[in-house]
Amino acid sequence: MSIRREPTYLSTDVWRACWMLSKAQPDLPGKPSVTPDSIADGLLRDVIAEQYPQLFEHQKQVAKMESELLKTL
Repeated sequence: MSIRREPTYLSTDVWRACWMLSKAQPDLPGKPSVTPDSIADGLLRDVIAEQYPQLFEHQKQVAKMESELLKTL
């Protein structure tokens, strides 16, 4: 995951819900703390994978094609 310069817009109530979910996660030694952004990312990833699984499959195929192209350059 990359850190964006500009934040993705979340409504106040959605951000607050993600913040509360992140605070409910236990802090485990050696594991980074859970952030509202990581909660939102996980929720969006789950919904996309459920409703549009072909999108992630397409991204994998494109990454493989790019890797093969880079080998030939």
